[in-house]
Amino acid sequence: MAIFPYVNANVSSEEEKLEEGIYKIVLATEPTQSLTVDGGKTSNGTNIHLWQYCNVQQQQFNLVYDGKGYYEIIPINSGKRLDVAGWGNEANVDQWEYNGGNDNQKWLIKKSDRGNYNIISKRQELYLDAFQSKMTNGTNIEVYEKSGGIGQEFKLEKIETKSERPIADGEYSINVNSNSNIVVEAAGSNTDNNGRIQIWKD
Repeated sequence: MAIFPYVNANVSSEEEKLEEGIYKIVLATEPTQSLTVDGGKTSNGTNIHLWQYCNVQQQQFNLVYDGKGYYEIIPINSGKRLDVAGWGNEANVDQWEYNGGNDNQKWLIKKSDRGNYNIISKRQELYLDAFQSKMTNGTNIEVYEKSGGIGQEFKLEKIETKSERPIADGEYSINVNSNSNIVVEAAGSNTDNNGRIQIWKD
């Protein structure tokens, strides 16, 4: 796991920020337990909780830096944002579509006193927190004032870039890498089971 320097929201140096990329975010004291989008759902309001890490997209998050000390934390499976749904201690954390950059979707990520990471909402400066510092599957993720508890201590492990990338639903052409004018097509535009597939000029 790569170790990154302290992040200071008041420091503009690009050299002092956490490297952008795709991470798993796990409890520091129980690194098998990961932030997880409940059930891999993609809808607004889907809850964030702890679950044993299974190397699936709902447990992987793209960290995108805003240039001002804060990050958006984007679940890979949905493309939405980790979002504070409310105010004050025990406000729930869910996923929600991009809201224009409001404070409840901005996070400060900094080294903790124990050498792990605290993840702090720009809204009210409340800490990402595993409810009552529990570590079991299904433990809710919320925000809470700084407590020094182990439920606010996380490790971030960067996931190496792979050739496979998730893409949005839609219609695509599949081109031959060496010649973009050649595509994969159903021979004779057939729609039959076991129909022949070929490559042909687009």
